[in-house]
Amino acid sequence: MQPNGDGTARKILTRVPWSIDGLTIVIDDDRADHEFLQEVATSSEWVAVAITYASGVTYQGSGTVSGEFGAASQNATAGVTLSGPGELTQQ
Repeated sequence: MQPNGDGTARKILTRVPWSIDGLTIVIDDDRADHEFLQEVATSSEWVAVAITYASGVTYQGSGTVSGEFGAASQNATAGVTLSGPGELTQQ
């Protein structure tokens, strides 16, 4: 909030990108999933992202793999953070 000269106030909004942290995804070596994630993370382009929660609700938007991700070969998963511009929309 910032005050106006006449005693009223205005709400200051700052856009922030969407972000989902702590996701665990399945990695399939036969599909080269690890290489795909690396390409997305190092690309300067946004990619289409669709996220389906355990509840069955799906959100979509544009984004990228942000931060570091680490694959666990023992259980064929990877922890990732996804983020992007704008907002995710529910499908």
